[in-house]
Amino acid sequence: MIDQQSVERAAERFQLPEGSFERLELRRDRRRRNQRIRAGVLGIAIAVVVGIGILRIPLLEVLLVMLPVSLAVTLAERAR
Repeated sequence: MIDQQSVERAAERFQLPEGSFERLELRRDRRRRNQRIRAGVLGIAIAVVVGIGILRIPLLEVLLVMLPVSLAVTLAERAR
């Protein structure tokens, strides 16, 4: 079984390659940036879908008032 002391002794003998910590920071920053971009795109997509849904409801009601009753019933059934 590997204990804490043997891990620490092995870590003391290991030399990190030059610039490895900086590369780690850059990779972490890139992941965070990409996550923020994905969240923004998802937020915009949700806003567009909600906006279309909100605009569609009043438009459908206006069309139903302006059209003859038989046509309005047919359109209302198709919208469901």
